[in-house]
Amino acid sequence: MGIENFCPVSVSVYGNDNRSIVDAMQHFGPQCRAVVTLDPENVTEEQLDEMHGFGVRGVRLNFKSKGETPSRQVLQAILLRVAGFIRSRGWFIQLYLGLSQVQLIADLIPTLGVRVVLDHMASPDPGSSAASQDGYAELLQLLQDGLVFVKISGTYRFAELPDLDEFARELIRAGPRNTVWASDWPHTGGPVSVVDGKSYSSYRQIDTGAFIGKCFGWCDHNERQIHNLFVNNPRALWLG
Repeated sequence: MGIENFCPVSVSVYGNDNRSIVDAMQHFGPQCRAVVTLDPENVTEEQLDEMHGFGVRGVRLNFKSKGETPSRQVLQAILLRVAGFIRSRGWFIQLYLGLSQVQLIADLIPTLGVRVVLDHMASPDPGSSAASQDGYAELLQLLQDGLVFVKISGTYRFAELPDLDEFARELIRAGPRNTVWASDWPHTGGPVSVVDGKSYSSYRQIDTGAFIGKCFGWCDHNERQIHNLFVNNPRALWLG
C-alpha cells in the first residue's frame, strides 16, 4: 500500500495493558506513533515520559466497545482529568463514543487545551440517518471550527447507515484539514467460535482496497483532498 508512517491504536481487549504497543514501537522506530489506554489514577509521570520517548502521542478513551453511555458530568470529569496530565506533552485524546454523546461535550472540547480525535466518524447509530441524530449538527460545527479531528474509518461497524455516503462526504467537506483516514486493521468483532468451552472472536474479512476507493469517492476524487485525508492531515495530527 506504500504506507511509510503509521499509528497503532490500543485495542479494547487489552484494557490498560500497553506492553504490545510499546514493544512494537521499539522495533518500528521514528516513523511510528501510537495511541494508548491509561488509568489516570495510577499512571506515573515517569511512565508517561517513557511512553512519550517511544512515540506515544495520544490516549484513547473507549466507551463504545464497553457499551457505556456516561452522563455529561461524568464525561466532563474524565476529559478534564486526562487532559490535565497529557497537556504538557502535546498529546491528544482519542474518543470512541456514539454520535449522540458528541452534543454532551461539544462546548467542553474547546476548553480542554488538547487536541481531540473522534473514532470511526463518531459512530452514528445505523438505525436512522446520521443527519437526523443528536450530535450531528454539533459534530459538523466542531469540524468547521477546527476543534476536532475525525477518523474516516470502521464504516463496516455501521454499514446499514442509510446516509453513509452523504455523511462521509459532509464530514470531509466540513473538515477538509481535520479528517484522517484510518484502516481500523485488524478488524476485530468477527464470528465467535467456542473451543474447549472458551469463546474466541475472529477477525472480520475487510477489503481495505475497496474502502480506500470509497474514500476517494467521498473526496469527490479531488487529488488535493485525497492527499489531505491520507497524508497531510494524519501527519499534522500524529507527527505534529
